Amino acid sequence: MSAPRDQFAEVDQSVLAVAEEPAVSGSQAFSVFFERRRAARQLVLDVLVARDGQRCQGCGYLPPDPGRLEIDHVLPRALGGTDTVENFQLLCRRCNRRKGHLRPDQWHAALARDSVAVMAALRVTMAAAAAVRPRIPSVEHAVLAAVVARVTAAMRLWDDVYVADIAVAAGVVDAAGEPDTKETGRRLRALRDRGLVVYEPSSIRGRPSRLGLHTAGTAMSGGGDL
Repeated sequence: MSAPRDQFAEVDQSVLAVAEEPAVSGSQAFSVFFERRRAARQLVLDVLVARDGQRCQGCGYLPPDPGRLEIDHVLPRALGGTDTVENFQLLCRRCNRRKGHLRPDQWHAALARDSVAVMAALRVTMAAAAAVRPRIPSVEHAVLAAVVARVTAAMRLWDDVYVADIAVAAGVVDAAGEPDTKETGRRLRALRDRGLVVYEPSSIRGRPSRLGLHTAGTAMSGGGDL
């Protein structure tokens, strides 16, 4: 979906206005400045969501709230990039940190390498899972399938994931029909012990856990550094 060109111009002017409007003196200076920035960011975000959809342009992550995405310069400002909508894109936090000041061609090459690594890891993991399939309970296999689906959709070996999201995808619910995070966590630990997934539970309640697949060649070894 594309946004009208005149809407691009409106957003470009709004972004530039943050720097061009006269400074406010006194105790209100900071609050006024940051309010202008907040309003400009929301306007840019709305246009980018309309243009590109509510997805990270690096890995394809689709967050429930577009506010979780970050506005990135396609060509970094350090390399001459401009503060215009045509030079903006939406990235998730992890992709934005990894991209840094890479040029577009360097970033696309990095994404291609990620895809190759993910496909290699998927082949190894699925072969290892097939070898022990008779010994894996059906609920555990459903959790593994949810992890594989997440990795495939994002095309990255690991991510910060809420266990509740895996529970929903795997259909693991409690008696009240709510996502059973305790049972899902137990199954993830069992899969980790089998060497099929990477799982590092968050030490802070309410925060996502590190979850994904091993690099090719480390599945079933019980470890592997990502």
